[in-house]
Amino acid sequence: MPNDESDFTQVFRGYDKDEVAKALQGLRRDLIKANTHSAESSKEVRRLSAQIDELNAIIEEVGSPTFSG
Repeated sequence: MPNDESDFTQVFRGYDKDEVAKALQGLRRDLIKANTHSAESSKEVRRLSAQIDELNAIIEEVGSPTFSG
């Protein structure tokens, strides 16, 4: 039998259903956290992009500084 890297206990006709269910529950929880983090990160990127646009507009309004200015 090839090297099996799974951590599940083998039982008759497959793996232990409780172990698989727990593993899937953990993966679902991790996926929800990752999606939440991704949404928060996207929101932060939009906020920072808007701030950059605002600051660029201020720079354009003020113009290039000179010694006489």
